[in-house]
Amino acid sequence: MTGLLLLAASFGWIAVSPVDMSYARIVGQMVLMGFGLGMTTATATESILSVLPPAKAGVGSAVNDATREAGGTLGVAVLGSIFTSLYADHLGSTSFSKLAPGALDGAKNSLARALGVVGGAPSSVRAPLLDGVQTSFLHGFHVACIVAAAICLAGAAGASLLPGRIAPRVEAEPELVGAQA
Repeated sequence: MTGLLLLAASFGWIAVSPVDMSYARIVGQMVLMGFGLGMTTATATESILSVLPPAKAGVGSAVNDATREAGGTLGVAVLGSIFTSLYADHLGSTSFSKLAPGALDGAKNSLARALGVVGGAPSSVRAPLLDGVQTSFLHGFHVACIVAAAICLAGAAGASLLPGRIAPRVEAEPELVGAQA
């Protein structure tokens, strides 16, 4: 649960970051995310493998890998779709809306094309075009990070409702009477 909360905190922190943030801030965000991811994946692996006998460890490892791959793929698809749709929609409401439809469509489909349009534009309109690309990118990125943080918080809430495992009781060895060390 702690790992999911750290992941949620890192996504939340990223969601409020400006376009011109320092490298130190990025490192802090990534370290926090790394700790959260490490704590989450380790405990998820342990929860899958701990319920299986050693003879079935290979099956448990395969299930663990499959769920991680499926979750990663779905996460990228869902968050990528959110980002892309918001980026394209927002870009159409910036100074790009004054460009020819072909240039706008290309810029909506590709950040590299959008930056290419900015680079090829007359110097008098480059600043507003660049601002449009940056604000559109950050709009989509920030919302996708908020969604990711919400998913992590939902996972942490769900994990808090799961029953805890009771630690096995360790019996103390009886003392040997008259034993020598």
